[in-house]
Formats: sequence, structure tokens, C-alpha cells
Amino acid sequence: MKNIIIIMLVLVVLVVGFYLGKGYFVKEEFAMQINNFTMTKEEFEDYFQEMNVGREDNVDVREGVLEALVSKKLVLQEAEKVGLHKSKEFLNSLQHYYEQLLFKLIIDLKSKELASRVKVSEQEINDKYNQMIAEGLSDKPLTETYSQIQWQILRKKQAQVLNDWLQEVREESVINIDQELLLNK
Repeated sequence: MKNIIIIMLVLVVLVVGFYLGKGYFVKEEFAMQINNFTMTKEEFEDYFQEMNVGREDNVDVREGVLEALVSKKLVLQEAEKVGLHKSKEFLNSLQHYYEQLLFKLIIDLKSKELASRVKVSEQEINDKYNQMIAEGLSDKPLTETYSQIQWQILRKKQAQVLNDWLQEVREESVINIDQELLLNK
């Protein structure tokens, strides 16, 4: 619970600092105001582009995105009025989302970093192909299956490198688990 409160405080400080700093240095005129929420034309354009990826840009579509944004902001403001943003359920969800996002980001970062080190040799591809032929898993010529075999070997090696990294992290960490307490009902 203490971690959740710290995370929330950091988020609030960052958001408040961002908006105070933004208002202090540049006085932008807003194109929309919904109670205490304001949005500039540029912010709306960014929002519109994000919400309207790959679709037509016309007045009707813009009106739809704008109406959806207004409704969303009004509902969120009502949720804050009744204190849902302070509820244990919300804070737990926020903590879970934060952890999932952070997990995804570090895995993506490490995967890209480690994947660049992984190479597949011609010998590995030939050995895998010969194994598939011997086991009756393929009757196609190597030229037809080359890319697929290369991709399979590459993915397997990348997964292994990522698992090796995770094992290193585990070995460098202090982990104490009372399995009897946690695993028994």
C-alpha cells in the first residue's frame, strides 16, 4: 500500500509540475474547456490523430471524436467527484497496470538489445532441416522452408538469451520465500 501511495504522489507531482511549468512558460489559449479541463487546438489535433488512425478526416469524424472526448472527460470528472480515484480498487488497478506496463517495456527493451546478439548460421539451418526430414516433419525442399526454419531457430535462440538474462537477474538478487507458508492452504 505504501508503494501505491508513493507512486500516486509521484504521478500527481509530475502531472502538476508539467501543467504548472507549461502554463508558466507559455500561455496557450485553449480551444476547449470542460470544467477544470482545458485543451489547445494542438492538443486536440494530437488526440484526434491518435484516435482516428487510418480513417478519413472530415467534419463529421471530428465531431464524433470531439463528442466522445467531451463525454469521456465528463464521466471521468464525475468519477473523481465521488472519489473513485482514491478507492483501493482503483489504486490496486493502477499498481497492476503500472507493473504490467513496466514489465512489457523492460522485456521489449531487453529483447531488442539481446536479439541483436543472436545469429543463425547456415549449419544450424541445414541441421534443423535434416532433422525435420529424418523425423518426417517435412517433405519440401530446403529452399521452400529456409526462411521458416531460420525464423524458428532465431526465435528459440532469442527466447533462450532472454531466459539466460532473467536467470542472471535472479542469481544477482536476494530472494527469500517461505514456501510452506505461501503454498499450503
